[in-house]
Amino acid sequence: MFRAACQLICRLCYKLAFLVAENAAFIGEVVILDIGLLPEFLLSLDADLELIDKAIIRSVYKPRNRFAHKGNFGHAMIIAGSYGKIGAAVLAAKACLRSGVGLLNCFVPKCGYEILQTSISEAMVMTDANSSIITNIHEDILKYDSIGIGPGLGTASETRAAVQLKN
Repeated sequence: MFRAACQLICRLCYKLAFLVAENAAFIGEVVILDIGLLPEFLLSLDADLELIDKAIIRSVYKPRNRFAHKGNFGHAMIIAGSYGKIGAAVLAAKACLRSGVGLLNCFVPKCGYEILQTSISEAMVMTDANSSIITNIHEDILKYDSIGIGPGLGTASETRAAVQLKN
């Protein structure tokens, strides 16, 4: 209940334009003032946006034991990239690792192997037989806790067929 109230209060305090990066050059210091809205009113609002602050992060952040095993923090798979678009796979993999996943597998076309192994050495990289696009996902994707599909894949018909989920 308290978290919901904080989110709603924050929603009313900031104008969305103050939080958009493109407007940073035009925004000075923002000071939030209490204008006396009743907490009951704030709780009655339906918020479609959330502002996350340090207090909310502290309430959900769980520090890891320094001797914990990486296998205890999830196993994710990123299926991404095509010739000329391996950077999208790299960005997705880096974001996945920053989110806290313990193990990360990346499935990319052969042209992306060296790039991923060089830029994200902690990720395990598997490649498609094709050198420029993904044509056949030969990995059992059901064993992963989370799967990301799409960044930089392109629109080749072989790739579309490869990423279709089978019943």
